[in-house]
Amino acid sequence: MKLVIGLEHTTREDIDLAGGKGANLGELIQQSFPVPPGFVVTAQAYESIVNGWPLSDLSPDEIRSRIHSEPLPTAITDAIQQHHYQLAPRFTREFVYAVRSSATAEDLSDASFAGQHDTYYYVNQNNLAHMVKKCWASLWSEAACSYRDSQGIAHHLVSMAVVVQVMIESDISGITFTANPVSGNRDEIVTEASWGMGAAIVDGRVSLDQYIFDRTQQDLSSKRIADKKFMVSASVIDGESRLEPVPEIKRRQETLDQSQLQTIIDWAEKSEQYFDTPQDLEWNFERGEFYTLQSRPITTLTVKEDLIPEGKFVLFKPMAENFTVPLLPLSQNIFLKLFPILTMIRGRAYLNIKHIRPLFPFKISDEQIAELAYLSDSKSFKPKLSVLRLIGLGVILYLNYLVMGVINYRTDNLPDDFMTSFRALFRKTVADDKIDAPGLKEKLFFRPRFFEPVGNLVIWVNLTAPRCIVLLGVLTRLLKY
Repeated sequence: MKLVIGLEHTTREDIDLAGGKGANLGELIQQSFPVPPGFVVTAQAYESIVNGWPLSDLSPDEIRSRIHSEPLPTAITDAIQQHHYQLAPRFTREFVYAVRSSATAEDLSDASFAGQHDTYYYVNQNNLAHMVKKCWASLWSEAACSYRDSQGIAHHLVSMAVVVQVMIESDISGITFTANPVSGNRDEIVTEASWGMGAAIVDGRVSLDQYIFDRTQQDLSSKRIADKKFMVSASVIDGESRLEPVPEIKRRQETLDQSQLQTIIDWAEKSEQYFDTPQDLEWNFERGEFYTLQSRPITTLTVKEDLIPEGKFVLFKPMAENFTVPLLPLSQNIFLKLFPILTMIRGRAYLNIKHIRPLFPFKISDEQIAELAYLSDSKSFKPKLSVLRLIGLGVILYLNYLVMGVINYRTDNLPDDFMTSFRALFRKTVADDKIDAPGLKEKLFFRPRFFEPVGNLVIWVNLTAPRCIVLLGVLTRLLKY
């Protein structure tokens, strides 16, 4: 029985022994990728602990509790210490470990388990065995069990290995997708990066710079530099990773220069070529040195040409201007729930031409409607008025007046500081741990109490803007006259 093996001795044939993450990392080492050294506490070691337990009769909570209370056999702790002492002479400085779960059903082509199992940083020799058990216990977390149920994977068929690697003290950390995970575009390589350790990237605690590289043009097609207020430092206090403020001078500074970005792209493309499928890479830089921390298949590339709905659509300009990158699935679901008139295509919000045609009292083509809906300055056509459509539009406008009249009245002559109350409401709502992300958006933007200060009704105030567009049109004609 192999209880602990060197990471460099694993390959993708060893998933049952080293788990998905361990097998992939070993394969990368075989292909000369810059991977931090380490070892794997094998799935067989985990199985030697739980073997004989009535897993099907125990609840996940009971299994986790039993794993924590069960002492590690001497054979396992001795093997861990032996591999630690083999690594120590390779370093002139003191080092700590990153201890990462590596389930046998993890990082596969159809199930990634990203974020479902635990990872621990700043682990020293003394608490290494304890953190290994915590990783084992995370196999039975509520999130992991739920994900296995959704994937149709039987719980008793999955084991847990643990990858133990020398922790890289990251100056810059990030993730790279060799295909755009939102739009599905395989000609785009998407890289997101931030200062410090990558511990807070996957759970969304820090802001990220984003670089989109177009393979066909061999150049950046998009670059967004975030206001990076916080980072996870490579140093640790009390054994716990914590967010700390980014120095003011670095908050708006680019994390990656051209050379570093090209290094990331080169290794990402090499990984995709070797594994023959689009990859999701985790990486970091330590004192200018690049390291690959993980490479797994992207399991979310579901956008295909045949999923584009039939019909004619025009990009919804207000959202295109405010959301300059495709919406993520959570935001798409929320907007569709609140505005069913929208259609989401590749992360962008569109309007169906047939739904907005009644708003235009003219005899015009679908293409001309699209130009008007997008507020284009096209003067290539002179539409003819349709009496029936004009009557229908009058009814719609009258109903809108009945609904929006009070809001229109309340938004006349607003002072410059009319949103002060909203800022206070925002801080109070965000601080409420009982409200989840979708609930936060609904409460702040879409379902406020009607008799609150008008500054709190930000979406409703926004919906009064079309009357200003009409008035500006009239003003323009008067000025020309």
